[in-house]
Amino acid sequence: MRVFFFLLFFISFLFVRAQDPLFSQTYMQLMYLNPALTGELKGWQLNSQYRNQWHKIDAYQTTVLGVQKNVSKYKAGLGVTILNDQAGDGSLNTTHAGINAAKRFGKQDTFEVALGLKIDFGQKSVDYSNWTLGDQIDNRYGFTLDSINSDPQQNKVNYMNLTVGIDFKIFRGNLGFSCANINEPNDGIVNKLSSSIPRRFTTYLSYPLLVHQTIKFYPLLVYAVQNEFNSILYGISSQYKFVNSFIGYRNKDSFIGGIGVNLNRLKVQYSYDLTTSTLSNQTGGSHELGVVFRFGSKEGYDDRNFVF
Repeated sequence: MRVFFFLLFFISFLFVRAQDPLFSQTYMQLMYLNPALTGELKGWQLNSQYRNQWHKIDAYQTTVLGVQKNVSKYKAGLGVTILNDQAGDGSLNTTHAGINAAKRFGKQDTFEVALGLKIDFGQKSVDYSNWTLGDQIDNRYGFTLDSINSDPQQNKVNYMNLTVGIDFKIFRGNLGFSCANINEPNDGIVNKLSSSIPRRFTTYLSYPLLVHQTIKFYPLLVYAVQNEFNSILYGISSQYKFVNSFIGYRNKDSFIGGIGVNLNRLKVQYSYDLTTSTLSNQTGGSHELGVVFRFGSKEGYDDRNFVF
């Protein structure tokens, strides 16, 4: 199975345009969802998220780290993010380091509009030593030959990436739009092939429903489209005191379930994607762990409008 995956991975790498990672715990990385949400919550935030997708075939492992600050004096937000995505047991490695900025207009808790910008510096690299290709097979001795398809002298590419976004906050709900890869940077490596990253358009909607002082529900809709790929995430999260849970569905892909704790300073959440596509018997599903830690003054920490 792993040999088959590497062959499939090589073919897709040559002829298919790249796709950005997607997370089930959408709101654990607000700066990745939409740069306009940078500094959405008061004070300082440290964000960390890890996703192991289709772990039985070593498909994708994605880690995101971020720090952001709400600059209340200027109704703005600033942040930095680092994303690392490993595909094919580390054969293909993508790293992004980004700077986020957002500016809000309007009156808080009634109607507010935020504009955001993210500038990413990315690097994509290939480790050819992990690849097992068809032309390496000797008829008598097995995998003993060198592949003519790999060029160790050309194993990485650097590029810059731009993302913009807008968010409308109506009372405690959010409606937003973002466009990533505006400049469609070229991340082609092999033989200097042109392989631009297609633009990714994302729309989301969330609004909290207060049932009781200690019980809240958060319906959620996230729609993303990139090239010919589209994803619709439907879900609802609930919070009882400091415990929150989530159930959701991503169209033609997976059912999602999660649980976590949501404290004033700390939020920790785990989720699992049960694959529903034809790959379900081989992938093992996807695991995701998210952590948010808020530090500095605790003033105004009742602004936790995003749960999952």
